[in-house]
Amino acid sequence: MGARGYLHRWERCIISLVSYHPPQAGQLPANKVLSHHSLPASLGACSSGIHPDKWAVNCAPSKTKAKTPALHLGCWNVRTMTLGQTDNLLAIEDTRKTAVINNELLKRQTDICTLQETRLLSSGPLRERDYTFFWQGRPPGETREYGVCFAVKNMLLGALIPPTGGSERILTLCLNTTRGSVHLVSVYAPTLSAPQEVKDKFYDELCSYHNLCITNSYFQSKPHHKVSWRHPWSGHWHQLDLIITRRSDLRNVLQTRSFHSADCDTDHSLVCCKIKLQVKNFHRARPKGPPRVDSSKAADPTKAAAFLSVLEESIPRLPQCCSAQQY
Repeated sequence: MGARGYLHRWERCIISLVSYHPPQAGQLPANKVLSHHSLPASLGACSSGIHPDKWAVNCAPSKTKAKTPALHLGCWNVRTMTLGQTDNLLAIEDTRKTAVINNELLKRQTDICTLQETRLLSSGPLRERDYTFFWQGRPPGETREYGVCFAVKNMLLGALIPPTGGSERILTLCLNTTRGSVHLVSVYAPTLSAPQEVKDKFYDELCSYHNLCITNSYFQSKPHHKVSWRHPWSGHWHQLDLIITRRSDLRNVLQTRSFHSADCDTDHSLVCCKIKLQVKNFHRARPKGPPRVDSSKAADPTKAAAFLSVLEESIPRLPQCCSAQQY
């Protein structure tokens, strides 16, 4: 760039300087004082707050972006949620596994988390301090294997329909949002060592969910934020816990990453996803209360006299005797 180009560049950005005058007694040096009248309007000049020894800067108010409402979802293979003492979680006096998971999810500000390999039998809910757990497992009397669960913040219970039905591998929950109903699915897929008929049955149940994509691989993040399980022998990291959505909804996903600091005595890491969704509570009609008594009619003498006459007829007359004879 020649001298002409540099001159043209400085003509656009430099502010004219006040000619130098020797400072008088009690005055500040004016060799670097800027004239705010010569500032172009595009630079957002302002006359207040300019120190005489500093260059003028753009002091226009910065525009803050509005906070996008988002929902934090999670996926976690917890290995087990039983302590081997009893089938009833409420009867466990020691620290329950659900209480540990409650604290870990609260630290990461997770709204809803799907849990896999819970190994709980039958189905049911359990309310902790901050989260409510809805699980589905194998029938009573069978081997404690597989099992899926939802951990939902208690403040969101008014915006969802509790899950019903399902199996020990697939459980669905309906969440009401400002965009309509959103269905969340907690899935525990068969491993490579599972029999072929088990894999076929699982994928037959999941075949209706088509055109899906894995959100874990759509974001540029650090390598250790993309993995969730470490092989105990080789030490290699793998991504086994996935958050999947429809391709049409991928634009609403803001971020997906793993949190290795979350600990609930499992070798899998917590995977969280931030998605643009705003929860909306279901509108439920209030139950009818007891009928209200209109006391304003008691001011009418005619109605008051009629009420007294009906009251006297309905109440039986008591015998007039002294208390000594009565008792």
